[in-house]
Amino acid sequence: MGSKSRNKGAGFENQVAKLVSAALGVTYKRTPLSGGWAKGNKIAAGDLVPIDSEQRFCFECKKVEGWALDGFFSGNRALFSSWWQQLLDECPVGIMPVLVFSRNRAPIYVAVRKKDYTFLESSCLIVEEAGEELLIILLEALLRHFHSS
Repeated sequence: MGSKSRNKGAGFENQVAKLVSAALGVTYKRTPLSGGWAKGNKIAAGDLVPIDSEQRFCFECKKVEGWALDGFFSGNRALFSSWWQQLLDECPVGIMPVLVFSRNRAPIYVAVRKKDYTFLESSCLIVEEAGEELLIILLEALLRHFHSS
């Protein structure tokens, strides 16, 4: 992975950390070594970690070109599937996995397990992945819900 790609990923993780921090009222930062530090450290899994709170969510952030939302309808979602599997592999039991993804000049989306967020069903795309139903929604819509509750 080149430095441009690393910088793009780091910038995206910082952007998401700010948005999540503001909505949840908990300070989130990038995990040291861009998530590599979390391997084997179940206290800090994923790309973002809470600084002043217990970890309730495992965030995996992907800003990657080469995918499109219409891929969910055409069956062309290999990138998404690999991201979701990576998240599941890193996410400790009892922590809610949250996949945050975007590409240049596109909105930021999240994928979450339907069973964790049933209150969102009316405003989401529902897909099946790894034997689970997932909800795909705009990050801002999910964060609005947390900010208002």
